[in-house]
Amino acid sequence: MFAPVRQPLALRTSFPPGLLVSAAAVSVMFTATPFLLPELGRAFGVSTAALGWFSAAQVATFAIASFGAGRLLSPSHRLLVVSGVVFALANVASVFVGDFWLLVGVRGLAGLASGTVNWIAWGQAARQPAAMGRVAAIGPIAATVGSLAFGPLIAWAGYQAVFGAIAVVGGVAVLLPAAIETGERVGGTVSDSRSNRVLLIAAGLLTLFASSAFVFLGIRLEVLGAEPWV
Repeated sequence: MFAPVRQPLALRTSFPPGLLVSAAAVSVMFTATPFLLPELGRAFGVSTAALGWFSAAQVATFAIASFGAGRLLSPSHRLLVVSGVVFALANVASVFVGDFWLLVGVRGLAGLASGTVNWIAWGQAARQPAAMGRVAAIGPIAATVGSLAFGPLIAWAGYQAVFGAIAVVGGVAVLLPAAIETGERVGGTVSDSRSNRVLLIAAGLLTLFASSAFVFLGIRLEVLGAEPWV
C-alpha cells in the first residue's frame, strides 16, 4: 500500500542505477506474461494447459535462483553482469525460437538469470535500509510502463517485439554502473524465527492462488474479444 508513495523515491540516484534497472527488467519480464500467452497460443498452436508451462518454467527457475543463489554464490559485479547478459540473450533467443517446448526451456534460463539478478538487487538494498523502498518501488513502476506498452507493441510488431523490448531493458541494465558490496555465502542457517516460516508459507499460498488469475488473464480477455491493449 506504500508503493504509490515510494515509487518516486526509486528515481533518486543514491542507489546504483544498474541494480534498479536490473530489478525493473525482472518485473517487466513477468508483467509481459499475460500479453504473450494468447499470442504464443496462436503462433505455436498449443493449448492453454501447455501455455501454463511457459509461466511455470520462468517462475520455477526464478524461485530456485532466488532461494539458492545466496547459499551457493557470493554477490559480485561480475555475477550481476553475467546474469544480466544471460537474461538479455535468453530474451533475444526467444524472438527466434520456432518450437514451443524449446521456448519453454529458454524461458527457464531467463528465469534462472532473473532470479540471480533479483537476489543481488534485494541483497544490496538490504545493506542500505533507505534503499529498500526504491527497489520495492521500481517493480510497480516498470510493471505500469510495461502494461501500457506491451498491448500496442504486440498489435504493431507481434509477440517477438515484447521479447526484444525485455532484452533491451536487460541489456541497458548491464551497461549501467552498479557497485556491489561483496559478502559471505549465507549457507544453511538464515534465521531461527518461526514467524519467518509462517510468513513464507503465507506468501507462497498467496502467490499460488493469485498467479493463475494473473497469468491467464490475457487468454480470458481474448475469449471475450478484447484487444491486446485492454
